[in-house]
Amino acid sequence: YEEVWDGLILDITDRKQAEEALRQSETTLSALIASSPVGIALFDQNLRYVHVNEALAKINGILLSEHPGRTLWEVLPQWAPVVAPVLQQVMQTKEPLLNQEVVGATYPAEVVRHGLVNYFPVHLPDGQVLGVGVTSIDVTERKHIEEALRRSEERLRVSQELSLDAFTILDSVRDESQRIVDFVCVYANPKAAEITQYPVDELIGQRLLELMPGSRSNSDLFERYVQVVETGEPHDLELYYNADGISSWFRNVAVKLDDGVAVFFSDISDRKRAEAEREQLLQREQAARQEAESANRIKDEFLAVLSHELRSPLNPILGWAKLLRSRTLDEQQIARGLEAIERNASLQTQLIEDLLDVSRILRGKLSVTIAPVDLAAAIANALETVRLAAEAKSIQIRSFLEPNALQVMGDAVRIQQIIWNLLSNAVKFTPEGGQVEIRLEQLGSQAQITVSDTGQGISPDFLPYVFEYFRQADGTTTRRFGGLGLGLAIVRHLSELHGGTVSAESPGEGQGAIFRLRLPLTHKGAQSASGPESTLPITIGHSALLAGQHILVVDDEADTREYLSFVLRQAGATVTLAESALQALQVLRYSSPHVLISDIGMPEMDGYGLIKQVRAMSTEQGQIPAVAITAYAGENDHQRALEVGFQQHVSKPIDPESLLQVVASLSAAGSP
Repeated sequence: YEEVWDGLILDITDRKQAEEALRQSETTLSALIASSPVGIALFDQNLRYVHVNEALAKINGILLSEHPGRTLWEVLPQWAPVVAPVLQQVMQTKEPLLNQEVVGATYPAEVVRHGLVNYFPVHLPDGQVLGVGVTSIDVTERKHIEEALRRSEERLRVSQELSLDAFTILDSVRDESQRIVDFVCVYANPKAAEITQYPVDELIGQRLLELMPGSRSNSDLFERYVQVVETGEPHDLELYYNADGISSWFRNVAVKLDDGVAVFFSDISDRKRAEAEREQLLQREQAARQEAESANRIKDEFLAVLSHELRSPLNPILGWAKLLRSRTLDEQQIARGLEAIERNASLQTQLIEDLLDVSRILRGKLSVTIAPVDLAAAIANALETVRLAAEAKSIQIRSFLEPNALQVMGDAVRIQQIIWNLLSNAVKFTPEGGQVEIRLEQLGSQAQITVSDTGQGISPDFLPYVFEYFRQADGTTTRRFGGLGLGLAIVRHLSELHGGTVSAESPGEGQGAIFRLRLPLTHKGAQSASGPESTLPITIGHSALLAGQHILVVDDEADTREYLSFVLRQAGATVTLAESALQALQVLRYSSPHVLISDIGMPEMDGYGLIKQVRAMSTEQGQIPAVAITAYAGENDHQRALEVGFQQHVSKPIDPESLLQVVASLSAAGSP
């Protein structure tokens, strides 16, 4: 390059090259500033914008063209009060201010922005300050993210502080080989401190194995936490912790967190107790249901057996009765028939008596008359009762009785009933040609009666239930032995009623059984509390016993009326029959019988209603002696009959001699 100056031609190549280099440098610098994502501005000493790039214009929210030549107050009046003092300070001190946070609202959107600003003086080499340079980065989004993170962390902290679950963060502690040897607690909430019984500040920094030493539970937890860190698989388990002064059920949840675990644990002892209680309740309900099902099954079996046992005697009774009415039988056949009828009727009566005894026992109404009882005599009477049944099966009964008289205080009839039941049971379950043995001996202050047999025996499964009501070892239709399964239950209750005990044992099925009855002995020679009742000698067919007596019989069943009429007329009485209570009241208006015999269960008006109306009469008939005859044979029925006005209560089936005994005693006594 050349230049003419005063006629001289000068070589200005170097200067032109320098100017070109400067121009290119300025162009590059301008391009750099314009392209920079960082906002850049240059202020002169009057705080006018000398240079601004597009990034800063965007930060300010104002067009780039509106910046050059204008003051800070003109461009950003909302920021000027904050920024202007800083710019002036930098020019005066010639010291930069770096990383200054500035918060302000953009114009005109009024959006709050956050900036990170650097202020530095711009000066010549001689130190003259030309202005202030500013670089600005918009950190609004970062601030929003940081604020959101701060709020999230705060919410998490508060939730953990208030949580009912314990929460801890454990970092792994590794040795030189990078094997996890322990965990250190870096965070614990108050609930964790409460459960572990350490303050929060003491928990932080504690080693897990130092915090919970020497417990198998702690060792298991450590191994589980190691597995969570190494596999990344969380665990969730329930465990019973009993160490370090802590004894409770806990739910423990651990998840991997960086090189450690976040652990949630909560005390679930109350829930475990509730679950245990529910399980126990469920077991009790299942047991109760099984017991109810068993009871229903036993009841159904018992009702089936009861139906069978009550119906079976009716078959020979009705059958022989029809044969006897045919009048085609000889004397021997007639005797056999009558014997069968009497035997089966007695059997049915015994079944009913057993049912009534059980009913009285279950209601607590079974009473006994206490007097000295000679056990040898009671055994002899019971043996006499079962002897025919034993002979029919060729069963040998052997008795071994204490030579000294042994007496107990009790009810002679009931004690004989106990012994009879034991002997009858032994005979029933002993096969033909077998043996039954009864032994009476003294054991200290007690008498022991032992009944043993060589019969069927008792299985070990059934032995615990042998004295329970309505229980039979075989309740099926194929069973070999009859009965209701009540005899031994009655034996147990009567034994306890006399202060004694009864037990059973058996080597097993087919090996016989042994029953032992123990009763407390009394002093020998003790006198009976009451003497024997006087009885009238009664003989059926005695024509003079009730001679001259007028008896009114009331019963809605024609067969019963006919039977009672026959028995009473055989004893010499005059009998008037009434088939209802209303008809009986009509009879009493026009006649005065000596004795009234009335059934209880009748239609329209029962026997109770009848006797109440009779006793309400003001005439002589209102004082007539009365006997209640009924199939309602319970203790309450007997007591009620006496309370409403009857003098005697006789249960069906009616024994003729007993009836005549009662009627004779009432007619002899006259009016009540």
